[in-house]
Amino acid sequence: MAARLYCRIMATTVAVFVFNLSTSVWPQGFLRAHRDAWGLRYKAGPRGSQAPRREYIGLAAVRRWNEIALNANALDHVPVAPDGPEQLGPVRTARAFAIVHIAIFDAVNAIVGGYKSYTGLSAARKDASMEAAIAQAAHDTLVELFPSQTDSFDARLAEDLSKIHNGRAKKQGIDIGRQAATAGRRGLTGRRAG
Repeated sequence: MAARLYCRIMATTVAVFVFNLSTSVWPQGFLRAHRDAWGLRYKAGPRGSQAPRREYIGLAAVRRWNEIALNANALDHVPVAPDGPEQLGPVRTARAFAIVHIAIFDAVNAIVGGYKSYTGLSAARKDASMEAAIAQAAHDTLVELFPSQTDSFDARLAEDLSKIHNGRAKKQGIDIGRQAATAGRRGLTGRRAG
């Protein structure tokens, strides 16, 4: 009974907040409000179905490895390692997620370009497999951070790589992922990565 009342109060509070926000932020029209919220560079895109831009192709892989990292962290606090959790506490957890996601970012950025690398990773060939690069970068950093879960990470990596056609693009993606993970571990852990 108390839980239902709490849910109703929260739902009402959220609805009132969203209504107040929408009337105060968007009184001058949808496009103008978006330009105000997102800045002067905001432009409404064409409607309809278009092929996804290259930057969005690997988004599913990023989401998948983000979920794997979240699950690894949750399992780590159960302690599966004989010595207890490997990334104990919120600060170490945040640090672990930063290392994983910077490696993923640098792997994607090496292929797509457009941003400065966090770790100094050089640009790669544009035809490299982004999915292979993401999977390898995430895998290698997670193995370093949560070594007791290596078997699980190896299985997920093998699953992802098996879906990518064997060839030069896949090999280049794997190499980029490894380089991003090594550079990320070296730069953010303060120790030599191997």
